Amino acid sequence: MAMAKIRALQPKTPSVDGTPAAANASASAATMDGSGVQISAEAAKYSGVQAPSAQDVTPKRGVASWLATMTEALRDSPKPQTAHQKVADKNAISIMRDVVLVKDKATRGHVIDWSKAIETKRDAGVPLTVHEHTALAHILSSGFFGELDAKAPAAEEPAADQRLNAEVRDTLTKSLASSWLHLTGKPRAQDKLLTRLPKMALRKASREARVYHEAAFIPIGDRKAQKAASSLFRGYVPENKDVIVATAALLASAFSATGAAVVGTTVLQYGMYSLSENLLHDHLAHPRGKVGQWCMEGPKEGAGWLERAMYRVFGKPMKQQVHSTAFAHEFVHHAITYRKSFTEMFDDDLPQEKVDELIKKNLEKQGLPPELLKDIQDEQYATMLNGPGLVKIFSTVVPQTAAMIAAGAMFGAPAWCLVPVVLLAAAYPLAMGKMHPEWHIKKDEAKEAAGLVKKAILESRWAAHSGRNHWMHHHADGNFNLSIPGADALMGHFLQPNLEDLLKMRDGEVLHYADN
Repeated sequence: MAMAKIRALQPKTPSVDGTPAAANASASAATMDGSGVQISAEAAKYSGVQAPSAQDVTPKRGVASWLATMTEALRDSPKPQTAHQKVADKNAISIMRDVVLVKDKATRGHVIDWSKAIETKRDAGVPLTVHEHTALAHILSSGFFGELDAKAPAAEEPAADQRLNAEVRDTLTKSLASSWLHLTGKPRAQDKLLTRLPKMALRKASREARVYHEAAFIPIGDRKAQKAASSLFRGYVPENKDVIVATAALLASAFSATGAAVVGTTVLQYGMYSLSENLLHDHLAHPRGKVGQWCMEGPKEGAGWLERAMYRVFGKPMKQQVHSTAFAHEFVHHAITYRKSFTEMFDDDLPQEKVDELIKKNLEKQGLPPELLKDIQDEQYATMLNGPGLVKIFSTVVPQTAAMIAAGAMFGAPAWCLVPVVLLAAAYPLAMGKMHPEWHIKKDEAKEAAGLVKKAILESRWAAHSGRNHWMHHHADGNFNLSIPGADALMGHFLQPNLEDLLKMRDGEVLHYADN
């Protein structure tokens, strides 16, 4: 048997919790669950499950079974996890972390031990969780037990290791094929095993499992390839409330002119705000963009009369504003705070006192007013917007909102139809200016401080998506939408987290690394 060879060849490495694998194997030959199916003590430790009885795995038939299946298909959230499933998911995430981040000598033994637990579940007919499925797919696609380099000296890769790699790959592949059958109800061709699960199979998974599953198919180690593989909608799994809202919007648009006006103006306004937020963040807060550089440096030599005239009217008056905004955001928020941790503003090397000193010196050096230090401190070192900051954002909202109101009046929309326009106009600056600090808070701290309304907002998919987006913004070039997603994809700035990014968020206890 394949696994018999693995047990004979595997190195004596620690298990996931640090206990020697050999000790686990000899501790108990097998345990017996209530159904009479044998599961080794070691496998039970890693899988966290007991085998189901024959009655549990026998498919039921009839009208009642069909109704139960349809009801289950419409469920918005997964069934509550058993303690065994929670252990299985925790171990799967631990294995992914070992393979992606740790990569030490013990990792190989951990993965072999885990693969044995997965094989035991497979042989007992126990379905794998989506987390386990994702871990299998990533281990196989990453080449962790890949083919050996034919040019490598034999001493570097003994024949035993070659056989072991082949045996483990075979076991993982069979387990992944079995998982496809359990999760989708259909067999999967071997050459298509390393692809994403269909959305219907993911509807029953937790949001955390969906996020991990999508991240497992994003390239690691090449940000350009990662950006090219990123998609705003591919990992989106619709939930029942999404279908209800979309259906209501389509029906309202199809059968009512008023409904069409409400839906149309809301969608258009959302798009305008998303694009506005993206451009402001990209070109003004990070003046590497052409507009920001133009405002700060002026027209290039040889520029035409029209560009020079536009600079005198628009660019020059904005120069000081762009300079101070960029200083607060790019220098203070990105460079000298949150340097070592996404959730800690200051560190031992740069405590708050030293940060204040650096700000003072650089304000003088760059010719900016010294009172800007007080504004930066009042806005929690450029993490939120207070009075003056909110005024800046509202100044961009007013003309857009006025245009939408004028368009609604032109097409004869009733006044009450503009309520969504006004609400969105008020929510946009508040979301942009007040939610940013929440992305930089640890999970436990955020939960303790949040009230009922705030907690509901923080547990939403919007908050989870925006939080992950912002972590990526701090660790890579892109993701300029802070609170109104959408325009990043349009402008080519969108960057999805891969497994390495996601696991680092988890290690840093980032609140929104995965919404579960």
